[in-house]
Amino acid sequence: MDRTVTQGKDLRHENEMLTLDAIPDIITNLIYLVSGTIGNALVIYIYVFKLKCLYSEKYFIAVIPMVDFITCCINSTFNIVTDCMQLTFVHEEICKIMIFITHVCPITSGTLLLLIAVQRYLLVCRPNGGQMTLGWKRAGLCSTVTFAVLCSSPVLEHYGTSISLHVTNPSNNSFSCGIQTNYLGSRSVILYELFEFACCIIVITTMYTLYMLILRQIYHQNKKQDIRHSYVNVIFQRKAGQARVFVDYGENNLKTKFCRQGNPKQPIKKLNTYRYTIMFLAITTTTVILFVPNSLMKSFCGGNLSKVVLFLGNDMTLFRFLYHSYILNSVLNPLIYAAFDKKFRSTIQNMCKSRA
Repeated sequence: MDRTVTQGKDLRHENEMLTLDAIPDIITNLIYLVSGTIGNALVIYIYVFKLKCLYSEKYFIAVIPMVDFITCCINSTFNIVTDCMQLTFVHEEICKIMIFITHVCPITSGTLLLLIAVQRYLLVCRPNGGQMTLGWKRAGLCSTVTFAVLCSSPVLEHYGTSISLHVTNPSNNSFSCGIQTNYLGSRSVILYELFEFACCIIVITTMYTLYMLILRQIYHQNKKQDIRHSYVNVIFQRKAGQARVFVDYGENNLKTKFCRQGNPKQPIKKLNTYRYTIMFLAITTTTVILFVPNSLMKSFCGGNLSKVVLFLGNDMTLFRFLYHSYILNSVLNPLIYAAFDKKFRSTIQNMCKSRA
């Protein structure tokens, strides 16, 4: 009896020491949790309730923050819990469910970005062709979530509670939440991680191929517009109506356009399309940069992440930061929206003025 009590005290003490070592990661995830939750909640409120984007062509702009909100809430909270219970996590079902959700969220986010790249390609490169209707967008969202669930399902078998490898004197009383001991370095885990990595490479390659085609189309459209303006021969200014008449003899076609002083609606619409394209390209690039470390770690270690720790010089702080860096993408996305979307910024300014 005394021996059991002694082992329990030693286990709690060792768990407290490991928790102290994980304090930098706990603080980092707390920052992710607070800032990401507040930022994405604000984005959801503006895009869903203020700008009504769920019923327009900006459908995915409203959906992405929802996934980011869940990622910041669940993934950050789970990381904090596992940091505090590195030797005392005994709830098998909770462990499996939480790890499953932490896999589903980033996969959903990545495949949604692929759908957005397809939508941008159709808007810019095929403006006169078929576009993604609201029904197709919803079907794409359902397909994305289904793919993420199916792709993440093997973790329910591979992960769970097992005897912790961190403890100095292993015993049957110490449990951690992670990959199960009998699956460390196993063929099934290696094949699964390589499959995920291959899917990641395919998605990234496809997205950047589409964006390169989009940027090339934007470049050619701007070049044609500059050439067309050089063919304008007559410009009349109507002082009373403050209107301009453009007579274009380019390409042997006589075209006369009347527009009020200022930018016509069509160039504004194109400008917005281009701006949103650059915004999503920035989000995609941020996602790729911050998700790659996690994907590389899991792909080439077969679940035995101790190899990565040794590669990093036993620096657990650096390891945890790189392993959880994909959450930072969900925290930064609201800042990207604010940088590129004028309507988003103006809505925030109006909200602040109304409260002042």
